[in-house]
Amino acid sequence: MSLKKIACHAAAAALFAALAPAAHAAPDSVAPSSGLDLANFDRSVRPQDDLFRYVNGAWLATDRIPPDRARFGAFDRLAEESENNVHAILEEAAVAKAGDAELRKAGDFYASYMDEAR
Repeated sequence: MSLKKIACHAAAAALFAALAPAAHAAPDSVAPSSGLDLANFDRSVRPQDDLFRYVNGAWLATDRIPPDRARFGAFDRLAEESENNVHAILEEAAVAKAGDAELRKAGDFYASYMDEAR
């Protein structure tokens, strides 16, 4: 079996598993999320014709790459969000003078780094 056929079978199995109802889930429990955003599916495209467009069609139509970047995907979003979260934590730690000693050390280090007068 060729690599292309294996990849197609794997993609079809993943798609089937994502769209199949959770038969093993209890009726009053919440079914686990698959990580696929079904809102991004383009139902106007048949999956057997173009699986990529079927799964990503709506996302491709609405999502844009920022003009200052060559690419921008899920991992770029995660990295940006993580960087913003760390920045917020350090900003809070820089002004907090009470509390955890380790947090205070990180805040003092960040404040000294950001001190442009020195």
